Amino acid sequence: MTIKDTVARTIARKADAKVGEIIGKTTTKVAEEITIPIPSDWAMGGLTSAGMETSVTNSYKSGYIDVSKVKRLRLENNTIMHRVNLYNAAKQMLRQAAFDINYYTVDDDVYFVRIVVADTSKTSYQVYTVDITTTTEPIFIPSSLKFGFMPSNDAATNAVALQRAVDAGGTIRVEQQGLYDIDRAIKIGDNVTLDFGPGVFLRRTTSNGYVLVNKGAFTRSYNKNIVIRGLKLICNGKESTAGSELITGLRGQISFFYVKNLTIENFECLDLLSYSYCVQICTFEDVIIDKIRVEGGKDAVHFGRGSSFVVRDGKFKTYDDPIALNGHDYDTGNPQLGWIENGLIENCYDLAAASTTGYFLRVLAGAWVDWFSGMELQKSDTVVSNGRLYRVVANPDGTKYTSTMAPTHASGTVTLDGNIKWAMIQDDVTYTAGCRNIHLRNIYLQKNRPVAVSIHFDKDNYSRSYYPNATPPIQKSIILENIHMQADVPRLITATTPVDTIKLVNSEVMNTSIVLYNISTTGMTYSNTNLIMMGVTFKGTGGQRLVNCTGGRTASVKIIGSVVENATYVPTFSSGVTIMAKDI
Repeated sequence: MTIKDTVARTIARKADAKVGEIIGKTTTKVAEEITIPIPSDWAMGGLTSAGMETSVTNSYKSGYIDVSKVKRLRLENNTIMHRVNLYNAAKQMLRQAAFDINYYTVDDDVYFVRIVVADTSKTSYQVYTVDITTTTEPIFIPSSLKFGFMPSNDAATNAVALQRAVDAGGTIRVEQQGLYDIDRAIKIGDNVTLDFGPGVFLRRTTSNGYVLVNKGAFTRSYNKNIVIRGLKLICNGKESTAGSELITGLRGQISFFYVKNLTIENFECLDLLSYSYCVQICTFEDVIIDKIRVEGGKDAVHFGRGSSFVVRDGKFKTYDDPIALNGHDYDTGNPQLGWIENGLIENCYDLAAASTTGYFLRVLAGAWVDWFSGMELQKSDTVVSNGRLYRVVANPDGTKYTSTMAPTHASGTVTLDGNIKWAMIQDDVTYTAGCRNIHLRNIYLQKNRPVAVSIHFDKDNYSRSYYPNATPPIQKSIILENIHMQADVPRLITATTPVDTIKLVNSEVMNTSIVLYNISTTGMTYSNTNLIMMGVTFKGTGGQRLVNCTGGRTASVKIIGSVVENATYVPTFSSGVTIMAKDI
């Protein structure tokens, strides 16, 4: 089917439906009535092009659309039968009617249909302009078709076509149902909306690059105002692991790095594999992820540093973390490090599954120091040198390196001291990473997990988040509201990082605990943690260590406005816990 065929059929189908509505309204004026003199070039029983242009120009005077942007789109050969049907319908509506129909396109994207009907029984023409579309419900022709993006194409042809559509900017609509293959990353710039209709699936056929990535990721420059709507992604056994355009630390199927005002809506991926995150976003401002479902092996949503985000209406069945807030990460886990601030995670389900690792929410913090000669290093260690941040890229085999040469290069990777591979990751210096002002609300824990929320440092062969004697990074203001524990979760929250305040509000919990650990690394110090539980329903039974402080950690606990459902439930508290108030 050609593009014109698709356009014609879409318009004619909707036009027929509209005229059917009009026929039943013979006593009511339809749309706008314009009285004009009888044009000399109009013939009885039909309107000529010149007359049509006059009537349309007059009808646009109301400001419905800028007529200077309107261009004629001739589709007579494809729509002649529809024109006959519409003409006969118009005759039933108006005696001795003259009738014509034309199609218009604005900026080659939004198509309008305007039916013009003239009653020839009168001394002057009463021209009724009937909009098939309205300002609130225009007929949108799938703009992706104009660039040749079609389900019948091979992956290479589709990738080129979709890239051309995205490069043109604006809104790209993919409405023809079907399976669309692509074999490379689609690179998205500013002010782009990718709108996938129902029944549209995007399937990758290679592991080259990513599925979607912003253009600024490769230049470390911000892209803004991007919307991805309705995407149903099929990974098809492919990860983001191959090709020359991979960015160290960026490994999502959908990857955004240096982005502002990003929205992802109605997203689905049900075959996520074990290496690539589903959606990865790092170095961002103002991100909304609304209505997302992910099933598979790796993280569903993986954030790096940035500010202001919402993850809303999510359903997750992942072996690893549904949501990771990794201010710090492996050298291969995020391209940059820093703080993640001002986030809301709400109306999300951790769906039941047979096996799991990770947490519903991972909060990963870190801290590092200035480079100094003789320092011992391992994989993923970070240093500050020459006004930049550098990381050690190595295998996770436990090898320790001694550094005597400071990294100073401006970009890329350089090997020093014979075997230490340094990657320059950013030129804005920070010494700490973590999370501040994170709010979880309306969370349904339906999967058996050892821990629901982990606020921690890594300390293994892949990464040690806290370098000895670095400044301790304090996580701040973590709120859990309306948490519904519907599975076996022995530890609701664990923390190896310093945390100032954790609030548990209006929630229902079973036999579970909050545990504060000491990472036991030289230089790490912990301030007191405030634990506030308000309006909590405790559904557990028997004795339960509700708050457990280990390794010299301390906490001040307030439990107010809460209830115990089972009389056998007895909460206990370890040493290091000071009870400020308790009503259970």
